[in-house]
Amino acid sequence: MSHPPVAGLIAGRYFIDGPLGTGGMATVHRATDQVTGEAIALKLLSPQSGVSNARRRFELEGRLLAGFDHPHIVGFRDMGALGDDSAYLAMDLVEGGSLHDRLDAEGELPLGDAVTFGCQILEALTVLHAQGVVHRDLKPDNILLAGGMHVVVIDFGLARVPDHRLTVAGRFLGSPAFASTEQLNGRPVGPRSDLFALGALLYSMLTGRAPFPGETAQELRRQHAGAPPLAPSCYRSSVPADLDGLVMDLLNPWPGLRPEDAATVLQRLQGIRVAARRPRDTDSLAA
Repeated sequence: MSHPPVAGLIAGRYFIDGPLGTGGMATVHRATDQVTGEAIALKLLSPQSGVSNARRRFELEGRLLAGFDHPHIVGFRDMGALGDDSAYLAMDLVEGGSLHDRLDAEGELPLGDAVTFGCQILEALTVLHAQGVVHRDLKPDNILLAGGMHVVVIDFGLARVPDHRLTVAGRFLGSPAFASTEQLNGRPVGPRSDLFALGALLYSMLTGRAPFPGETAQELRRQHAGAPPLAPSCYRSSVPADLDGLVMDLLNPWPGLRPEDAATVLQRLQGIRVAARRPRDTDSLAA
């Protein structure tokens, strides 16, 4: 979907400097806060975005972010309405590109970087899930890398939040390549749905490819119902067995057979990172 260009002063305070990205219902711009002089990220709801409940989702995202103050969750600044059909959300600007950019440039990442990024994503998920929030759209585009190595999770426009029901039952929302089996099939999602997405992210970082190669929700539903993907070590022999096993546990199509929660996965992943630092280990995890 194309959106009209945006320029000038927004809400009497934020001056648009240039575009950063475009999504289904909003555009994100680099802007300058005229009060503080700081560069920020300004998300603008696109009028007539075509997304069901778009205005309510946008406002919910702002309220959700305002409730968190965490180094791995994008920081909230301000939000407000722009007439009857648009709104804005001001957030911290994250300099350094996205995980998508890094994967595009390098393919598979150093094992140590993949584990570090996974741990940081899990730190964010632990906090989100404790408040009943399911991100529901974890993908490389929504993982920013501040300074190249510090994960910041962004884009909560599709998040499931307690006591808010904006999704029609049986309808798929999200990014198919990283969506859980239950999400693809329009079934209820939960914290373990985000853990599946984390497994797909780790798989991509370790192998340079997605665990399931389909592009549409229909293709991916068929693939999820078939044989499981090959383990990461089949493409990269240096992936240790415990990391291999964790990724495959996260990618289980049955939510109840995935690890219990983000804190449990974080403990396992941290153990893999610590174990890799022993002098007798030669794997690049130690780098």
